[in-house]
Amino acid sequence: MKPEIKLILPSAVLGIALALSTESFAQEEFSLEGQPGVQFDGESDIPTTGTLNGIKYVVINGHAIAQGDMVLGKVFADGRLKPTTRGLGQSSLVDRWPDGVVPYQFDEDITPLSKQRSTDAIEHWTSRTGIKFVERTADNETMYPDFVNFEPSAGCASWVGRIGQSQAIWVSDNCTTGSIIHEIGHAIGLFHEHTRPDRDNFISVNWDNIVNGKSFNFDVLNAGIEQLGDYDYGSIMHYGELFFSENGNLTIEAPDNVSIGQRNALSDGDAESVNTMYQTDLSLTTNVSTTDNGVEVDIDVTNLGTMGANDLQLITTFGEDAEWISVSTNSGWECQAFGSELRCNRDTLTEQTQNTFTLLVDPNGAEVGELSARLISNTRESDSSNNTVNYEGPLEIEAPASTPTEELDENSSAGESSENQVPELGAATDGTAGGSSGGGATLWIGLLAWLTRRQRNKA
Repeated sequence: MKPEIKLILPSAVLGIALALSTESFAQEEFSLEGQPGVQFDGESDIPTTGTLNGIKYVVINGHAIAQGDMVLGKVFADGRLKPTTRGLGQSSLVDRWPDGVVPYQFDEDITPLSKQRSTDAIEHWTSRTGIKFVERTADNETMYPDFVNFEPSAGCASWVGRIGQSQAIWVSDNCTTGSIIHEIGHAIGLFHEHTRPDRDNFISVNWDNIVNGKSFNFDVLNAGIEQLGDYDYGSIMHYGELFFSENGNLTIEAPDNVSIGQRNALSDGDAESVNTMYQTDLSLTTNVSTTDNGVEVDIDVTNLGTMGANDLQLITTFGEDAEWISVSTNSGWECQAFGSELRCNRDTLTEQTQNTFTLLVDPNGAEVGELSARLISNTRESDSSNNTVNYEGPLEIEAPASTPTEELDENSSAGESSENQVPELGAATDGTAGGSSGGGATLWIGLLAWLTRRQRNKA
């Protein structure tokens, strides 16, 4: 089946998008409790409409609003627009969440019900996509300067895409879990499905039934849009058929027996779209060498993609009786041995980054060809053919079948691990980006521990 992928905005249009239902579509209007509009000294004739980069907007409460729910910026008293968007209409990746990780926190005034529903919405996104949500706390706040803050309000609202520093997702006890799932979709970078440039091939807009002055909510968006896959009637990002109806008649008509505007769960197309937006391309190579200290396995993990990856897992085996001894210092990986299998985990790997490190192992008679390795991550892979060495099978993050038999030590004598930007195509590389240290003083700390264990076992 062809994947269905949503209308998405590669650069973050700093828009506020409010959740709708057929019962309460008026919430879409730009009116947030506790969010005062721009105040002007004296009287002035503020324009009521305008255009920014080809996108029409109306001025509501001193703000330029496109499609009814996207804030493009504040309007000065002389009519000048100060946009809050960076590169509106440009195809850019800078306003997606790095590594597909969305830090979040809860405002101290949020109600228990809104907090629980927001938590449930986050768990839903986590279960359906490769987006990782990390709660921001006093202990890790310096790591996450950009974050989503769930704040109390009179309705449900969100900016579209990452805007930098603190950005609100507004929630109230009237917001269902599905509505908050919808708002998180905006924060991640999804627009409303009915604004796709090809929408007239799939739905009809009954302009005469729309509330006077609200027809811009149904405008098609063309500037800077990345449109992939098929139109998705079942998207949680789609308007309902009665949104902004003036007379109780349909404002949007879909084909017979086709429902639109659900706010229950992500559709398969919603999940597919986000996974595609944030996909990357990891690669794995290995090199085995025998030194005076034993067998060293050089690992090279490179992110060739344009997006970072999160929750990486490297699983390595070397015959049936291998003893894993140590990993080089500052590898960025936490490694544990489960019998003869080694599992290493890493939180993230930035796009266009090469990470190299070395493992010391006693293969106990295994041949070089028996080394097997596979690289997996929570992030969608655009090309998984370069993620394995001597392995055939599913590439899915796995829980170990048993408790670890040993946690590997880090050893500076193994040669410092390195993490470098991927060289441009055709550029020469030196040996610093990976490989074993070779010769000289190597892995003596790990070897000492290994020899001590062997002597103890013999005794």
